[in-house]
Amino acid sequence: METAQHTLTANGIVQRLRVAGPPDGVPVLLIHGNCSSSAFWEPLVRRLPPTVRVVAPDLRGYGDTETAPVMLEAPVSPYGFGGTRDLDGAPTTPDFAGTGAGTANADFVARLAAGDRGTDGPTSPRNVLRAAYVADPASLGEDEELLLDSVLSTATGDDNYPGTAAGSPHWPGTAPGGRGVLNALAPAHFRIADELVSVAAKPPVTWVRGDADVIVSDTSLFDLAYLGSLGAVPGWPGEADCPPQPMVGQTRAVLERYAAAGGTYREVVLPGCGHSPHLERPAEFVAELLALAGVPATV
Repeated sequence: METAQHTLTANGIVQRLRVAGPPDGVPVLLIHGNCSSSAFWEPLVRRLPPTVRVVAPDLRGYGDTETAPVMLEAPVSPYGFGGTRDLDGAPTTPDFAGTGAGTANADFVARLAAGDRGTDGPTSPRNVLRAAYVADPASLGEDEELLLDSVLSTATGDDNYPGTAAGSPHWPGTAPGGRGVLNALAPAHFRIADELVSVAAKPPVTWVRGDADVIVSDTSLFDLAYLGSLGAVPGWPGEADCPPQPMVGQTRAVLERYAAAGGTYREVVLPGCGHSPHLERPAEFVAELLALAGVPATV
C-alpha cells in the first residue's frame, strides 16, 4: 500500500498524518516512538494487505505536526524510563534522579537541531539510528535516508526534546523538569501500571520486542544506572543504591497483572532483533499485527 498525507486541526494544533487503505478497512493505528515520525512506519505499511485502513499521525513536535508544550509518551516500561529499582516500580530516589531531560546527550540534541546527516562520532543522528534503533544497520536498507529524515524531524528545546532539567542532590545530579518529552517519560510523571490493569475493557495485547534492543532493556544503554554499573558514567553509588531499571521485567510483571485481572497478552521475542522489529523482522511483525487485527495474512 501507499500512504497519502493529510492535515487536520485539533485543539488548535495543526497535525499531519499518513493514511493508507480503504475507509472501511480494518483500522490499524500506528503511533511512532521518540525521535522519529510517522515516516518511520513507511517500510511496514508497504507490506500490509490492501484490506487494512492505516492511520499514522506525526505526534506533536515530530514530522510536520506543530509543537506544543505537552507531548504524548512513547511506549516504555509502565513505570517510565529510568529511576526505578524493582518490578513494582519503586523509585531509586525521592526525586527520580537520573531520569528526564538532563539525561539526554547534549551533543546528540545539538546535532538533531542542526539537521546533521553525517557519520562523525557516535552521537550523530545517523549513527544513533544505525546503532540503537536496530541491531543490524543493514536492515535499514534503502530506507535509511527516509528514516533519518524521520529522526531529524524531532523538534528540540525546552518544550519538546529533551525538555527542562532540575538539579538533584542524588547521583547523577539531575532530576526531571516540568516540560518536554523526556520528562513526560520520567517515572515522576509517567506511571500507568495501575491504570492499565484496572481499565474496564481489556483488549488482547501482543508485545513484540527484540532480545537485542539496547534502548528498552533490563540492560539499557540509555539507562544512566546501567551505564554507571559499566563505569561509563562516573560516581555510580552501586547496585544497592542505584540498580539498573528492569524495564522488560517491569512490563512483563504489569502484563501478568493485566492478565490476572481478566485481560490477555502474548510476549513475542525476536532473537537478534533490536528496537525496531517492523524494520528488522518485517514478515514476523506483519504476521503478528494482522493476527491481532483479525486480518487474513494472505489476500
